[in-house]
Amino acid sequence: MYFPLIKKRRKHQLMIAIFLLLLLLPFSYMSMTDASQTMKREIYDFARGSYDILLRPPDSRIPIEEKLGLVEENYLGIGDGGITLEQWQSVLQREDVEVAAPVAAVGLFTAPEITYQLPERKQPLRYEVVAMTTDGVEEYVMGPPVVAYSIPHEAGYEGYAVFVEDSLVNVFMGKYPSFKLPPSYHQVVAIDVEQEQALTGIDFTQLDYREEGFGPEDFLEIPILSLENKTAPIKTFLQIDELNVNNDDLFHLMEKFNLSDINDFSYLSYRNFDLNVQVMEEMEKLEVVSSEHYQIDFSQAVTPFYDNFLFTDEEYLLHTYADKEDFEHELWGTINYYSQESSYYLSPVNYRLNGEKISIKLAGTEPISGVPVYRTLEKVSHYTRDESGIEVIEGQGIYFNHVGDFELNEDDEVLAASPLGIYGIHEAYLSSDKNKQLQPTAVPGSFISTPAHGMISIDWAEQLKGNAPIDAIRVKVAGIDGYDEASAAKIRDIAQEFSDQGFTVDIVAGASYQWLEIDVEGIGQVVQPWTTLGAADTLIESWDLVKIVLVLLFSAVSLVYFLFSCINIMTERKASEEQLRHFGWSEKHIRKLRFKEWGRLFVFPFLPALIFVLGYSFYTSAEGVVFSQFLVLFMMVLLVLGIYSLSRYMQREKMEKSKNGSILVQNTWYHCRWIIAAAIQLFFLAFISIFLTLLLQHEEQRSIQTTLGIYIHGQMESFYIVLLVILYVVAFITVAEALLILWRRREEELKVFYHIGWGRKKIYSFYFKEVLSWSIASVTFGAAAGLISYRLFVGDVAGQLQLVQISLITVLVMTGAITVSLVVFTYILRQSTDYWNWKVNL
Repeated sequence: MYFPLIKKRRKHQLMIAIFLLLLLLPFSYMSMTDASQTMKREIYDFARGSYDILLRPPDSRIPIEEKLGLVEENYLGIGDGGITLEQWQSVLQREDVEVAAPVAAVGLFTAPEITYQLPERKQPLRYEVVAMTTDGVEEYVMGPPVVAYSIPHEAGYEGYAVFVEDSLVNVFMGKYPSFKLPPSYHQVVAIDVEQEQALTGIDFTQLDYREEGFGPEDFLEIPILSLENKTAPIKTFLQIDELNVNNDDLFHLMEKFNLSDINDFSYLSYRNFDLNVQVMEEMEKLEVVSSEHYQIDFSQAVTPFYDNFLFTDEEYLLHTYADKEDFEHELWGTINYYSQESSYYLSPVNYRLNGEKISIKLAGTEPISGVPVYRTLEKVSHYTRDESGIEVIEGQGIYFNHVGDFELNEDDEVLAASPLGIYGIHEAYLSSDKNKQLQPTAVPGSFISTPAHGMISIDWAEQLKGNAPIDAIRVKVAGIDGYDEASAAKIRDIAQEFSDQGFTVDIVAGASYQWLEIDVEGIGQVVQPWTTLGAADTLIESWDLVKIVLVLLFSAVSLVYFLFSCINIMTERKASEEQLRHFGWSEKHIRKLRFKEWGRLFVFPFLPALIFVLGYSFYTSAEGVVFSQFLVLFMMVLLVLGIYSLSRYMQREKMEKSKNGSILVQNTWYHCRWIIAAAIQLFFLAFISIFLTLLLQHEEQRSIQTTLGIYIHGQMESFYIVLLVILYVVAFITVAEALLILWRRREEELKVFYHIGWGRKKIYSFYFKEVLSWSIASVTFGAAAGLISYRLFVGDVAGQLQLVQISLITVLVMTGAITVSLVVFTYILRQSTDYWNWKVNL
């Protein structure tokens, strides 16, 4: 015969709780496992960049790389070399190497000196040109204005009298008013065509072509490709003044300076420089009738090593020589192929590290333009010409033959960082304004390493740079497709072999971009991209830690709720079991009835939960969820058995009121058996709120320093939120249920106070002093435990802001507990009294 001793409502409630826990806990564990697999799969797919290992010469790391575990995005700003072509070939020939792409920074070169032609005008005009450059924040004048005069005259060459300063002789003519493109400096890098294409996917095969150029016959012609979507920022401001001048004025000017031919003014600076200066000063006094102003932006149309002249249309819009067929007017220009006579090496940027703050000091300013300079220049001469400027008297003459352009794709979001050292895809920007992107000016010496504006073949590297020209080799390991533990181990083994050979070795597989804020003197706070080594490993370590903490806390909160429900049922059964003993039931029969009831409590919810999990496992092949469910069931059964092992002690123990202390203390002590579950959950709530919040913030800061971390964190954020919501819901349900039981057990007490005339305010005040006493104690101890645990296992709290945050969280948890208590107490009070029917509330 079966006599149920557990109340039906309580039994159904516990069965629902068991059913939910048998689903909730296994699926939570499985979801964490799935999240781990998802994260590792994302890392496998995205954490491996275009190559795996960076090889550099010995002692190549700058101090900031040593201290912070970073690699500068463009690490070839110096270009000292140190690796021979033979060493590169030995790396390339290894069977476990798929790609070994060398790179050698040859130096900063100026492009061939070319001219740009303005449209012919028939009026007497003065042209004044001012060249400007910019770093993205400020604009700088590159030199004094360049001035030329074009005045129609029948005796002049092609119908014009021309007055020019020294730099424009043989450049500016009345029919072809032309000016020199301002000089700029461009990083030239030598690459292996085949290996670089395998690494980047960019076609560099034009560098293998040997088309004949137009330079000096005895010079070596070096094919070069220009970077199409990056160039030096140069523009000119053009002012054209129409003058009030006639032939008589020009005749008087010839008389004044003892010249017999109007064309003598064109070449006067060659004969008498000082006299030409006087003539130009005299021309400045001419009356201006009207003025026009134009701006010509060369950075929008000209690639760095473009070697043909330019022109503008009638609206003074710039065009290249490739557009000549679209215009009818005659074109003319000059090209100087001696621009590669010398080049420059840049010193490294002097980064200063003070704690976590990075700064760059100003090395000086360029004397003419005032451009801030953060590096020093070292001039390298490649050949020397005689006084005539034609014959080479020392070295071998060279010139760059522009054979085409190459283009970088900047639109793709890059999660993995493979610092190629020569492309500089990511731009620096002002911390205060992300739209203010910084760039190197046309004047060398910027703290931003200039990306490779020109590419030449590695075949020229030794001739231009010496016996060990290579600055770095980018190695892609063969036989792996992504980044996981196995591939990481293989990469580490190969990297160690390279290190034993004397290379400076950095493993960039698993690295990602990090944006560092740097204090640049003369500019302000600047954000720059650097490569953070080991970013993927940091993400995995961070998730493993968070996962363990979440599993432990989630299990603890859920099992405390189950434990509390079981204890309440066992307490309610005591009276019923005592009656059975009076009826003559033996302990054996009572125990058998007890096990039968608990068996039903577990079996009835377990069977549908098992069917659900089996179905889920069948369709998703997630076999682990079945094992997790049996493990949860086993833990719950152990808890019940453990509680019953203490049942005899619990039966002998009789709670009595404390004879000491106030009524508040006595009541709290007497009812502590039902308060303790709520107090424990409040403790856990406060602990979770402090410890888990600080831990997640700490791990988030570790993760989101890199682009890969930002992406992975975005993928995992919804999972964190769902799990935290479930944690808080379970905890508050336990608090609410504990208070519900507590107030139900004290209904008679409430009725007594009601009948003796206590008003609502008084009864709320009386009981909430009790709630506040143990609530404040539980929350305070929980918050303190969370803070202490964080400091022990993670580190110190960072700053006053987090202390304010901790205080605010503690207050919010306390407010939540009081709100739940108020709702539950009001519900019980409405059921047991008629307070709300009183006309007058005392």
